[in-house]
Amino acid sequence: MSEPQRNRILQGWLLEALWILLQIVGMILFIPLPAHRTGRRGRILIVTDLLTSPLFYVFLRSALIKQGYSVYFYYNFSPFRSLKESARRLSRHIEKEGLSRCVLLGHGVGGLLPLALPDEGRKRVYHLLGLGTPFHGTTLVRHLSFIPSFRDVTSRSDFLLVHRMNALLFDDFSPFSAWSDEWIVPGSLSRFGQGRDLIVDFPGRLNLVLSGENVQAVVEFLGHSHPTTAVEKAQIDMSREAKLAAQSKKQAAAPAEVIRKTRPAAKKAAKKSNTKTRKR
Repeated sequence: MSEPQRNRILQGWLLEALWILLQIVGMILFIPLPAHRTGRRGRILIVTDLLTSPLFYVFLRSALIKQGYSVYFYYNFSPFRSLKESARRLSRHIEKEGLSRCVLLGHGVGGLLPLALPDEGRKRVYHLLGLGTPFHGTTLVRHLSFIPSFRDVTSRSDFLLVHRMNALLFDDFSPFSAWSDEWIVPGSLSRFGQGRDLIVDFPGRLNLVLSGENVQAVVEFLGHSHPTTAVEKAQIDMSREAKLAAQSKKQAAAPAEVIRKTRPAAKKAAKKSNTKTRKR
């Protein structure tokens, strides 16, 4: 990806600095956002980042609701719980809300919790979308390893080594990342790899959920997999049924081909046996 223009980088970092100052204030003002359960499209569960006020997700919530989604929240605020414990709590929250085939949108460390979900919780999530999630960890908090969450998010931690590739267990996996993320050090750790990364040309982790341009990009990306009308839904369902039918035809045709291939061989063997008996 080519480097963004300098004025765009400067604008991004100035905004990010403002968000960080507000984040410090927001640690005191913890005001949870209500769930929106009456959407006509898919269900989206937002898992927040550590030490990040719920108010930082107002724009993302309103943009998703405008597009017809049902929006739920799980607040991963406290760093004094291990990520495994937070994942178990997340699983219970998913079951309590009765969510199934939902999109889990994890911001920052919130995107790591689905990696350790028990089977019951993971089966209810079909699409994992990470926003600035440190899948390879960060060295920024290595001196704070006495705090459980920071220990788990440190580069090469036991948690990441064991659970990182679980991201591929979901039907869909989309890792979004900022052009540069101040919380992921070194910057090379900010990409998941395997050609999966969706990089926005704007710096800053908080800008991923507070920049109108970035929020719109995420909403439009989700829109491709969530129909807006009954006609679109029917078209998607028909295409899925066609794919399943084609797969079943291939599976049914495979044994027939094997039988056809084996029959000539059987005939040849029979002919050889007949010629031998005639010679005798």
